[in-house]
Amino acid sequence: MIKFGTGGWRAIIGEEFTKENIQKLALAMSLKIKAEHVEDKPVVIGYDRRFLSKEAVIWSCEIFGQQGIKVLFVDRSSPTPLIMFYVMKHDLSYGMMVTASHNPAIYNGIKVFTKGGRDADEHQTADIERSTCRTWRRTGRCRRMHTRSW
Repeated sequence: MIKFGTGGWRAIIGEEFTKENIQKLALAMSLKIKAEHVEDKPVVIGYDRRFLSKEAVIWSCEIFGQQGIKVLFVDRSSPTPLIMFYVMKHDLSYGMMVTASHNPAIYNGIKVFTKGGRDADEHQTADIERSTCRTWRRTGRCRRMHTRSW
């Protein structure tokens, strides 16, 4: 399950930080972007040096591409403020950074930035969370979303 905290979504690599969850988050972001009618602007995505960070960006790019959303992929590890600055400087609606910041090495995560290079607020992250998991089972786990083959 994807649950945002302060500063983004963090999870243990291999437990909840998985290809499936990363792509669910990218799909949720794509749907949010389309619902807000800002799909004409690209999304900038960066990553840090943590394990699976670059792969997470590639997996996200696959989903954005399937949804017709252009991605500006920073193809080298970069600091989080660079992505925030790029969103602000180029007047983009969204940006993402794959990082777990100061958390232990077993974690990775994704930060979402909005217009002006700001962290996504609680309302925006709640929208993303709802979109990643529309149907709940009694166990509290998400049912896999039915979309195009990833």
